[in-house]
Amino acid sequence: MGDSVKKTFTYSANGNGYTTSLEGRFRVGAEYSFFDNKMSFGMLWQNAFGGVFLYDELTLSANFRPVYWFKGRTTHTCSNANDYKLRRN
Repeated sequence: MGDSVKKTFTYSANGNGYTTSLEGRFRVGAEYSFFDNKMSFGMLWQNAFGGVFLYDELTLSANFRPVYWFKGRTTHTCSNANDYKLRRN
């Protein structure tokens, strides 16, 4: 195992550089509550850029809080990253 770790960090001066870009993310969200904060609707838009993958994602949520010890939520997410997600929790 020690040899494999040493080979991982072996330096070779072959003249080729290595560069990589950092990924940035931009997020905008909002929530609107009513009935004395017992129900609310929310939205979150996320954009990833600058890395290997570029994508937009939109999440919509409905929240239900009838009493302080019980909360329910349903969310729906649409993404252009070649996947379609539906989550309930």
